[in-house]
Amino acid sequence: MDQRSKLEKARDQNLGEIKKIDGRVEKCAADIKAVTQALAKLLQENPWVRAEKDMFGSPDSTEYKNIRNLDIPKTRLQYQRLIDENEQLKKQVNLNVNAMAEKAENDYDALIKKRDKVLADKG
Repeated sequence: MDQRSKLEKARDQNLGEIKKIDGRVEKCAADIKAVTQALAKLLQENPWVRAEKDMFGSPDSTEYKNIRNLDIPKTRLQYQRLIDENEQLKKQVNLNVNAMAEKAENDYDALIKKRDKVLADKG
């Protein structure tokens, strides 16, 4: 009896593991199907991909050469300098200038209309 209960317990544990694995397999199959559909859609929307497919991941491709020669620390420093410069310029430049210019144009147009009306009334 003792051995039988051990075997039943082991069987139940194995069935639980099988269910977990089946769930993962089904999820992977669904993911593969979704990715395949997305890839087919991208290939349909971008016909150039088929023509240049041979170059993807190739060490002879321009993109690969550019990435290989990229200096990450230098690029990060340049990025940070540009962020700092942008922040300084934001402090120096009035960001409401566009709104002020539009208001001035509207006021100018209104004054021109009033002037034309006055000239028309005189004449």
